[in-house]
Order: sequence, then structure tokens, then C-alpha cells
Amino acid sequence: WVVVIGSPYGLERSVSVGVVSAKGRTDIIPGSRTSFVDFIQTDAAINPGNSGGPMLGLDGKVVGIANAVNTTGQGIGFAIPVDVARAVVDELRMHGRVRRGWLGLSVVDLTPDVARNFGRPSYSGVVVSEVVSGSPAQRAGLRAGDIILEVDRTPVQRAQALRWKVAQTGVGSSLRV
Repeated sequence: WVVVIGSPYGLERSVSVGVVSAKGRTDIIPGSRTSFVDFIQTDAAINPGNSGGPMLGLDGKVVGIANAVNTTGQGIGFAIPVDVARAVVDELRMHGRVRRGWLGLSVVDLTPDVARNFGRPSYSGVVVSEVVSGSPAQRAGLRAGDIILEVDRTPVQRAQALRWKVAQTGVGSSLRV
């Protein structure tokens, strides 16, 4: 169960209650783009005006920041996990802006079908679908079709996880891929 606080439609000090319907939503960005943020999906009312308000667990601790509503599906809202918000705040405090690590590649999840096409016995990891010319990924020798299994000795299960790991890595830092 979660509680969302805000001012939807200008109605100050409003509270709505709901459940966490899903975690790890990355496919909610308009235009079929994916996010590197794992959004929290809830049925607690998130409407224009309470985006930016806290999402609290029943223990009163902030678990997310109300962020988006699915306009085509009534009762479906999304929040940014609090650890993501904290990372942004830390970057703003330290640098005055948000800086993100960048490898210069695109990746997709390694699904069972794709794994079979690559002759892989399992479908853990992600497939490099594109490498940007002149990027750190190209300089490191990564190519389209490569399968990334680990980053800094941590298994990579989803493309989103790799994107977030890279984004959180300090600019100019190295990753072991």
C-alpha cells in the first residue's frame, strides 16, 4: 500500500491511497522510447498538479516521487523511485547540474528467441544493437551483436539495468564490461 500527497487540479493538501501494481516499468515514455528509470506503477491517484509529490509507504517513509499518469488508462499512475531522486539531488548539489555517464551504444534485452538465434543456452545479458562512432564503446572494441553479461562483475539481466548503471557511473570513470 502507498499514499500519494499533492495538489491535483489545484486541490491543495490532497491524499490518495493505492497499491503498488508493478515495479520496474520502463516503457511508459511517450513515443515508444524507453527510460533508464524503473518507474513504480500504482493505482493511487496521480493527476496534473500532484506530480512531484511524495509517494509514501505505510511506514511513512518516502518510496517515490509522483511523476506521470497514463491518460488512456484511468487509475494508472507512475512514480520515480526515491533512490533515483536522491541520485539526481546529489548530482545537483555536487555539480549544479545532472551529469550522466555515457558509453555510446544501444542495447536490447536478450529474450529467449534472440538467445536462440545467437546460439546462447540462456537469456541473461543484453545485446548491443548499435555502437556510436567515436564513442567510448567503440574505442573499447564493442560491436553490434555483442552480448554483455556483466558490468563491474555484476550480472546484467535487462537493458534498462545497464543504462542505469552507466548513467550512474561518474563522467570519465571506467566500467569493466
